Amino acid sequence: MVPLMIFVALAIDVGAWIAQANRLQAVADASALAGAPVLPDQTSATRVAREIAALNGYEHGVDGVLVEVEFPDQVSIRVLVSKPGQRFFSEVVSDDELRITRYADAAALSPVGIGSPTNTVGFGPYAIGSLEPSNYWILENNDCQVGHHGDVKAAQYLAAPWCGNDPTLPDNPEWKRATTGREGGYFFKVTIPSGVTGTSRLMVFDPGRCPGYGSKPSDGHWNGASDRGTHLQWRMWSTNDTPLIRTDDQPTSGWWSSDDCAADLPYGATSWTDKTEGWTQTPFTFPPNNGDEPATYLIQSMVGDSTRAGWNHYSFWVKPGGASTGCSSIGTDNCPTISAEDWIPARASGAVAGDPMTLYLAEVGPEYAGQTMQVQLWDVGESMDNIQVIDPLGNSMDFTWSSDDTLNHAPTNDSDECSGNPCLWLDPTSSSYPSKVNYAGWGNHWRFNGRIVTLSVPLDEQVDFAAYAGSGEGYWFRIRFLPTPTRLATEWASFALSMDGDPIRLTD
Repeated sequence: MVPLMIFVALAIDVGAWIAQANRLQAVADASALAGAPVLPDQTSATRVAREIAALNGYEHGVDGVLVEVEFPDQVSIRVLVSKPGQRFFSEVVSDDELRITRYADAAALSPVGIGSPTNTVGFGPYAIGSLEPSNYWILENNDCQVGHHGDVKAAQYLAAPWCGNDPTLPDNPEWKRATTGREGGYFFKVTIPSGVTGTSRLMVFDPGRCPGYGSKPSDGHWNGASDRGTHLQWRMWSTNDTPLIRTDDQPTSGWWSSDDCAADLPYGATSWTDKTEGWTQTPFTFPPNNGDEPATYLIQSMVGDSTRAGWNHYSFWVKPGGASTGCSSIGTDNCPTISAEDWIPARASGAVAGDPMTLYLAEVGPEYAGQTMQVQLWDVGESMDNIQVIDPLGNSMDFTWSSDDTLNHAPTNDSDECSGNPCLWLDPTSSSYPSKVNYAGWGNHWRFNGRIVTLSVPLDEQVDFAAYAGSGEGYWFRIRFLPTPTRLATEWASFALSMDGDPIRLTD
């Protein structure tokens, strides 16, 4: 009877320990998933993880509970939850404390931004120093510009009734004159890595595009149909060191706009021959980063009031303290970077008719292996034949694609096939497609005018991250446009990139 009673006692206690371990595992999972979005702020991640554990009945330091938090790297968190096991009958065998511990690992992958591997973005065919050019300008339109000029956010509310800032019409909360919250315009993310010792400053090239670069109306306002300069304004936001959480972001400055158009600039309206004059020093500065983790800031760009017509293309440069040239983030640990948070509207143009035009897309590292890269393109394909996605080694990648115009632009249409490397056929002239009308109400004949096209690029066996690391190009993927032989590659389009799958996930 004694051995039988011992086995029964152990069976009861072991069953209780298994149930307790399952509860501990659930708490560890929940705590790790809650702490991961706060990274790289390890202090806040620890606090959040312990708060979630306490809400589930396991408060650190109470009743023998320990909630220990570790950080394998800046995007990963490990939460270990332990508590003395409940003892019912097993104490007759041993009075040693039995501690049950369970752990969970979670990782947070920051959204992939559109940009270039330098501290400039959108500087057209030019570069600072020896840097490779991005080959496109940042483009922004206003509410009177035609719907297919590449600006996805402006196109949301393009129509004649919206022109002229009619005070009787309601504001567009997604774009026009939005001044509260995170609505309005585009957001650009500035990253100051650890080790940048000087104060960095945001520079903007050609902040106000005017006819002749200086013919501002006599009353000082940006209005009138002949004034082709779209007035832009900017302000800075803080991400509170939690780039994955947007609800706590707050603006840290008022709106700023430049008066550069009040005087002639030393270059022509289309030649852009002078690459050093025309940079305007903004009031937005970024302090030295002596910490262990990168610091992030946001710049909101938006069309200003009293704008009537035209468009603006400009560029950003995050200039490190004391530096007179640019720097590259490929193989450089202390180079600031700037990228678009989600969409970037771009104006790009090739140099020679028939030559392909290749633009930087985004940096996508091995942490995304096995996922699918989703490239969204708004209003793509002017004067173009094919489009390709290029890996860091210059290889064309396989992808599938879809369009929001499933009736006329579905991938099953036979005429959508293109030959050679994996590509998407774009050329409208060899198509029998009739004139299309985009969702904003404009007729057009270009094949994807006013349409969103999504390219789904699997990061499976066709990628070689180890080879990319040693290539000198890092993990920078590109997008390539191929015009017909007699055409100059030209593109007005918005780009966005995201990864399939939850960016916050359990890894162990």
